[in-house]
Amino acid sequence: MANRQSSNQQSGNPLGNLKFIAFGIIALIVLFYAAKIAFNIIYWIAPILLIATLVIDHKVFISYGKWILNLFKANPLYGIGAGVLTAVAYPVVSIALFLKALLNKKLKEVKGQFEKKKEAEYVEYEELPTEPVAKQRPQKAEERIELPPIKEKIKQTKSSKNEYEDLFGE
Repeated sequence: MANRQSSNQQSGNPLGNLKFIAFGIIALIVLFYAAKIAFNIIYWIAPILLIATLVIDHKVFISYGKWILNLFKANPLYGIGAGVLTAVAYPVVSIALFLKALLNKKLKEVKGQFEKKKEAEYVEYEELPTEPVAKQRPQKAEERIELPPIKEKIKQTKSSKNEYEDLFGE
């Protein structure tokens, strides 16, 4: 019985997989039209994003132009290709430049906060007097502490077998 079921599965209907193939084709068509609609929306938003990029950080736009020029100088074919690709896909390029400008702005803000915090740690200080402490307040005789006289060490004349031990005087 088990042999019959496995043989039926192997010799199944050849059109049984057709519904999966049709579903895949329909999914690809839906994805194509969704991408087309998204690209059309981005196409109309791109000029606004370019203007916003110039307002936020104009250096991003200038550095991108310099990159294309340097690419053209290094290899003219790549430079022409990058220029044509920029012109054709300018909505994608405008989004990329806009995101880069936002990232640079955020990095500058974080760096500024870090520098501000770092400087704030060193701002607080206590001004110390320039005169030595002894000159500021003379001590009375009663306040002074008398220390016992220092006894000089008596050198041992005992000679040892090792010169190394003689260096330390033990």
